Amino acid sequence: MKVLTWVAAVIAVATTTPLRPVRAATPPPDTPKLQRGIPLQTKPSTGLWLGSVHVILEQTTLSAVRKAVAAGSISSQGEAGQGISWLCYTNLSSPVPERIWISTGNEMGGPERRVMGMTAQLLPEGLVTADCPALPPALTPVRIDNGLWLNDKVRAVANVLHTPLNEGQEWQQFSYAGKVPGMGGRPPDGCDLLNGFAVKLRAGRVALLQIYQVTSC
Repeated sequence: MKVLTWVAAVIAVATTTPLRPVRAATPPPDTPKLQRGIPLQTKPSTGLWLGSVHVILEQTTLSAVRKAVAAGSISSQGEAGQGISWLCYTNLSSPVPERIWISTGNEMGGPERRVMGMTAQLLPEGLVTADCPALPPALTPVRIDNGLWLNDKVRAVANVLHTPLNEGQEWQQFSYAGKVPGMGGRPPDGCDLLNGFAVKLRAGRVALLQIYQVTSC
């Protein structure tokens, strides 16, 4: 299925290592193959906050994010339905340094490159790289718009999502599947919407988190 193929491409990743400025841009880190995970009755999130700037999934564009931050460059990799583009930033204003990727699918994000996902992880050390510049302090703190973020406790995740987590499981994935109204020549029963949230837990706290949304007609 095209939608799941793109989402898997966006959230599929390997261990991130510090990037030397002379090398290619650092893509979002890999996660396990996408699973529907624990079903939710409502969307787990609709975007994230960079300070007072609200980045809304499938609405805000990568160019608009870059303009708001006044730093960073849009990088791309892959072709056709597997292609992704992203912005990468380093947050040094948090107690533990963080790296944040704001991404889209080159096909399903449209020519506007509307944001379709975000990945954030804790860094062992706060390395600002050429392709992942520092976020201005004015655009912090960074939070998912459901209130969750890195270093939150497992209990906070369960409380916000109103669902128990699988104890002892490192990766926890959640998803909401629904319909949105069709327009014009789109299907009369509407379009399919998939909205997901995933966390990687370490010592009872969130070490990596991801959000994404894909609408297909």
